Amino acid sequence: KRIGVLVKEAAPNVLVVISPHAPLARDAIIILASKELRGDFGNFGVPQVSFSFENDLDLVAEIARKAKEAGVTTHELKATRGLDHGTLVPLYYIREAGVNVPVVVMGFSFISPLELYTFGKAVQSALAALGRRGCVVASGDLSHRLLPDAPAGYHPQGKVFDSQIMSQLSSMDVRGVLETDPV
Repeated sequence: KRIGVLVKEAAPNVLVVISPHAPLARDAIIILASKELRGDFGNFGVPQVSFSFENDLDLVAEIARKAKEAGVTTHELKATRGLDHGTLVPLYYIREAGVNVPVVVMGFSFISPLELYTFGKAVQSALAALGRRGCVVASGDLSHRLLPDAPAGYHPQGKVFDSQIMSQLSSMDVRGVLETDPV
């Protein structure tokens, strides 16, 4: 709920959502390119909680163009399934806070951290080129290794990794994030 309020206060005219559960490719960023993006919480027993979002297709195209100029591959994908929970959960709270703006949704990729950073700069450049006031929502929970029953299994360095990354992000330590060993 707090994130929803912060987004509302930022007054964006578009949201860019990056979800670890959206379609992904090993060597490219997948950007959803359907005019309308839909999803519901049917997989969690509440299909009546459903959403529809307008996609900013001009921004999708500009992000792809800026990324290509920067040497990062993207693929535009027409949505073939509903939006994933990594996208819908933050959007639920953002919409609940009263924000109803177009949304651009993308997955992550297994490209290098430097390429991902370069892609982020391309997103920033695309927003500026179109005069959009964007808010980037990066959904995720980092290591996934904090509990014994975690899908990837428990690892004692999971908490250390998560704390290190959060500290680096909080202090805008880009170099630290880029140099962090992901293993």
